[in-house]
Amino acid sequence: MIDKSVFDFCNMPFLDNSTDVISDGGGIGNCEGVRAEALKEVYRGLKPGGKLVTSTGFVNKETLASLPAEVQRILMKKTP
Repeated sequence: MIDKSVFDFCNMPFLDNSTDVISDGGGIGNCEGVRAEALKEVYRGLKPGGKLVTSTGFVNKETLASLPAEVQRILMKKTP
């Protein structure tokens, strides 16, 4: 069974060592908290030998320049 869920990486609804694969589409990269704590939580929920599959996008200079000034400021502050 594949369970697709949305939740806080720092407070996952998994039992310890209970999940084969955890994947995200920018969740770790966009973590508002401490990424190290989010990663500890991921590995708490994974079974021994389980996999974390993560994908974080990026914004190139042209795309950044096309965004509103406030969005540019926020992105540059979070990921210079």
